[in-house]
Amino acid sequence: NIAAKINQGAKKFNVDIKGDMAADMEHQQVTLDNFAAQMANLKLTGKIHLTDLDSKPKTTGQLQIHPFDAKKWLQSIGQDAGSLQTLKDLSGAFDFTATGGIKSVILHGNLKVDEARSSKVSVTNINMQTKLQDGILELSPMTAAFYQGNLDGNVKVNLNNSEPHITMHAKLSNVNMEPLLADLAASEKLKLSGTGHVELQVTTFGSGDDILKNLNGTSQIKLMDGTLQGVDIGYLLASANALATRHSLKDNKNTNQTQFGSLTANSTIRNGVVENKDLYLNAPRFDTHGKGTIDLVNQKINYVLQASAKQTDDQAKNLTGVTIPIAITGNLDKPSISLDTDALMKSIAQQEVQKAGASLKLPGKLKIKIPDNAGELLGKFLGQ
Repeated sequence: NIAAKINQGAKKFNVDIKGDMAADMEHQQVTLDNFAAQMANLKLTGKIHLTDLDSKPKTTGQLQIHPFDAKKWLQSIGQDAGSLQTLKDLSGAFDFTATGGIKSVILHGNLKVDEARSSKVSVTNINMQTKLQDGILELSPMTAAFYQGNLDGNVKVNLNNSEPHITMHAKLSNVNMEPLLADLAASEKLKLSGTGHVELQVTTFGSGDDILKNLNGTSQIKLMDGTLQGVDIGYLLASANALATRHSLKDNKNTNQTQFGSLTANSTIRNGVVENKDLYLNAPRFDTHGKGTIDLVNQKINYVLQASAKQTDDQAKNLTGVTIPIAITGNLDKPSISLDTDALMKSIAQQEVQKAGASLKLPGKLKIKIPDNAGELLGKFLGQ
């Protein structure tokens, strides 16, 4: 029965160990039965066996982690919990062998967490198969409930470096994107909703802000039956059509949102900067392509959308071949969303010239000069 008080600077905590010990010095081995250790609110129970005490001691055993609040435990032993808000009912069981430092430890088992919340993002019903060997911790497979959908993946943590190196592959299925992005606080002005399917393959190392700075990898996303809030692409198309046909905008209302059937995008991530070149948004009346970057470290966005009306859209039938350029720039939480009016005016003018040339069969090349204030005039027309 052993009790100890551990002091390390400002960190102070108590340790209590109980068990039945049998020492066989002739064979240089010790057995601990009915082992129980308590450190703050963390309780371990099991059996431990030590052999080869006079040469190279080897420890084997089976331990069970009883459910406990891991955040309270970290706080009670003086550790900074950082952005961790919740880590409830962490439990598990594992077999282990050790002959020295971390590289010698071999561990197999499983861990369960009832609820985890970090940086406001919540995960529940987490189950992980655990393996530690040669200083590399593997959590595979890992499953969890995630925003009304599912998370499946695996994580590998290399503990042989001065800072942990992390490799993760995760698949999110049938995820409700609106509350997820709200918890991530991705943007107050530009928001997405819909049912999401996301796949991530990323690596990083360090802790705190360094995790984002060192983030590299790829991502694939597909959203179904969603809404892009913050910009009404249909309204912008109708506005451009009104300009092209010289009709009034009185029947068009800006809803400040765009409903779509599907949205897909593949991205690369380099040092915390997400770059995408193939965003595609499919709506009943129009198609939208996009490309740009999102800087997760500095919380900046630089993105361009190109919307074009479908031939079946009667409200914009005069815009076949005309794209509506929309720029999204600035701070990620409150980006500036603006229409590239100069580019739109040129596209409409060129379309009119092509129509005129086709119907009148004008000889030679016809050049058109766009007024310098075309953007300003269109901006006034659209109320920008």
